[in-house]
Amino acid sequence: NFVGNAYKGVAPLADFGVLTSGTTGRPKPLWRSESSWSEFFDIQNDIFHINKDTRIFLHGSFSFTGVSNMVIAVLWSGGTVITTTSLRPNRWIQLIEEYHVDHIYALPTK
Repeated sequence: NFVGNAYKGVAPLADFGVLTSGTTGRPKPLWRSESSWSEFFDIQNDIFHINKDTRIFLHGSFSFTGVSNMVIAVLWSGGTVITTTSLRPNRWIQLIEEYHVDHIYALPTK
């Protein structure tokens, strides 16, 4: 089931899959084990100063691995996630001010 270094199909130890565009810009599945994320959250959160007091605004598809990772990491630490389906930057600013956001996660394609 391996093609080069890539596994073709669902990896045997995968608990879930998320989408990544990598360098191609085309969505492709990245198969993950739960431990591959949960064992790194505390390290990642320390690097980005994420904790129980964090209030993060983010915008983007939850199917994208970066967004999914950030949401779970913030919730893991007990922080608060603020998001919206609105594409209007004025609405984003309103939410950022209303909820006293101290972190922002945004995709460069938005």
